[in-house]
Amino acid sequence: MLAAAALAVLLVGSGLAWWRTSAGGDSNGDPAFAVSFSGTPSVRWQHTLKDWAPELNCSTASGADDVDGAGCSASVVTTSDRFVIVQGSHGMDRNLLLAVDKASGAVAWKRPLPSGVDVSCAGDDSRVWCLLNPRSAYADYTADPGEPARLMVSATGGADEGNTKLGTGDHVLVGASDGAAFVGAQDLAKEAEGAQKAAPFTLIKFDGAGKQQWSTAVPGGIADSAAAGPVLRDGDVDYLLQGATADGGGLGFLDGDGAFQRIAGGGVEGVFRGAPVSRPKTGGTWIGGQQISNDDPVLPYWRDSNDFPLITADSGRGGESAMARVRSDAPPYAVQRTVTGVPLAYCGGALIVLGDPDPGLGGVALRSVDPRTGHVNWAVTVPDPAEFVICGSGQILVGGAEINNDAAGGISGYAAGTGKRLWTSHLPAQSMLANVDRHSLVFAQMGTGDESLQQIALVS
Repeated sequence: MLAAAALAVLLVGSGLAWWRTSAGGDSNGDPAFAVSFSGTPSVRWQHTLKDWAPELNCSTASGADDVDGAGCSASVVTTSDRFVIVQGSHGMDRNLLLAVDKASGAVAWKRPLPSGVDVSCAGDDSRVWCLLNPRSAYADYTADPGEPARLMVSATGGADEGNTKLGTGDHVLVGASDGAAFVGAQDLAKEAEGAQKAAPFTLIKFDGAGKQQWSTAVPGGIADSAAAGPVLRDGDVDYLLQGATADGGGLGFLDGDGAFQRIAGGGVEGVFRGAPVSRPKTGGTWIGGQQISNDDPVLPYWRDSNDFPLITADSGRGGESAMARVRSDAPPYAVQRTVTGVPLAYCGGALIVLGDPDPGLGGVALRSVDPRTGHVNWAVTVPDPAEFVICGSGQILVGGAEINNDAAGGISGYAAGTGKRLWTSHLPAQSMLANVDRHSLVFAQMGTGDESLQQIALVS
């Protein structure tokens, strides 16, 4: 059943990973909004890393095992009102940041980054933080890399805003939002000694100039640093999502001074009405330090307001249909009603649910459901795959592409009140949603072997 399979994927990641640097909104820190277009949306441009950065020499082998273009990669870091920020690299030999003008698709500025280091970048709508790590991701972790890691900060307009030495050791850029970046300092050599052993881990917060705000070691270390992140900032607390202490507690840090807060119930999956929602490794939902269900939490998902309902769900275990349970807003969070399918968004006060279509119909069913009554406002059949559902202004945005074949993908807008399809635009084959902001969506191809030839496309 499609609904059960999709729900299982949703529960594992607790929502779509592209949006998890904020509380369910875009990757630039907005908690909830609807995408608004000035006209009928379409793909405004699509380009490759080779188009934008020929100086990376992506067609030139950078190692003995390389083939034409191998070792080149491009990733969308963030967007601002004017630019899409892209990180490009050719192995560890050549790295750069570039800003692409949203209106034209042309390169507005480029900034070379040091060679011979691993580079990872994250950003919000005003700046980009890049961690420059001298130790390769595949290096011997018992060896001293010699050179210290650095955190470089650039404004989305291109200006240099900071360059901070982090010291030797293992570092990972956990994420960035709302004018701050978070770096984890870890001991991968000790972590590699055994999956059951907790390894030392320190979370460090930096401001927009790369200045350290605080540094907090997790008491007893964390069980698996690779599973932790990004950071969700909610009110006065920064939560390191899905990370857990050695004894299974979630990870919280006071935003002002970094004081550690152990969250009962397991790794934090999201926040509901100011209370952290946690999920133990064995499954179930905890909220505010109390277990409320053996079901798993469905948080966060896309929304255009913060009055969304609390939802838990099973994943169709035992052959049953996927079932989501809408709960009350306050303790004991009792089940109010059930909804069959996968609730992927909350738009205009309605749950937008994906499920199996009526017998004999292809595609998947898209339904608008009133969470207060369970009434189905409308139901339509949409093309499969429906990889994302996003709230638009007066419409629901649905689309996706197959990753395992060369068929073109697509995105469509459906009227929020009636479900009527308003428009459709084709996407490059094997495209995945890479970034969402208030007026555009950015897609990146994920399936081709030569990443320098992968299309990055903007829909606005």
